[in-house]
Amino acid sequence: MTQQKDELERKYLEMKESCESNVNNGQEELATLCREFANEKADLVAKHEQEVKEMESQVKLFTQQLADERRANERTTELLQSERDQHQHALVAHQEIIAKFEKTSAMKEEQATKMVSCVKLEEVMQDHQVEINRLKQKHHHEMESVQRDLQTKLDQMLSEKHKFAERSSMCSELERLEESVQVERQEMHERIHELQRSVRA
Repeated sequence: MTQQKDELERKYLEMKESCESNVNNGQEELATLCREFANEKADLVAKHEQEVKEMESQVKLFTQQLADERRANERTTELLQSERDQHQHALVAHQEIIAKFEKTSAMKEEQATKMVSCVKLEEVMQDHQVEINRLKQKHHHEMESVQRDLQTKLDQMLSEKHKFAERSSMCSELERLEESVQVERQEMHERIHELQRSVRA
């Protein structure tokens, strides 16, 4: 009986030591897994935070650029309107000059009728007509030049507005990406909490 008892005690001690060894090994493995999980979590969080900061920096930069372009477009619009007003005043002045010259020509023609012969009067009228035609031609060329200038300014303004629309679209896309990053970040935190709960369980 004593021998059987000793044998049972020996087996009991061996089983106890084996169980304690397994428990210690399991605890060490669990601690290792927890450390690895914590390191991976920290790396993942740091990576996402860096990406979010970069996105926020890009959004801030594009927002500033859009504000600058908006102010530039406003200045361009004001300058274009000012030039239009100046050209309009110039056109009115040219028309007044031509009207005065035609009136003066008519008066001179009337005086010439009284002072010179019919041949001389015809020569004077021809000279006046040539001058009138020259001024009309000059006025026509200036009108064309004004129209070309206005068209050039309008094309530049439309081009600037097109660029502004493209930058606005890019900014909207960046905002959408930032929202997507926020959603992914929330999902990552939820998965981390689930893993923590499963490790504790």
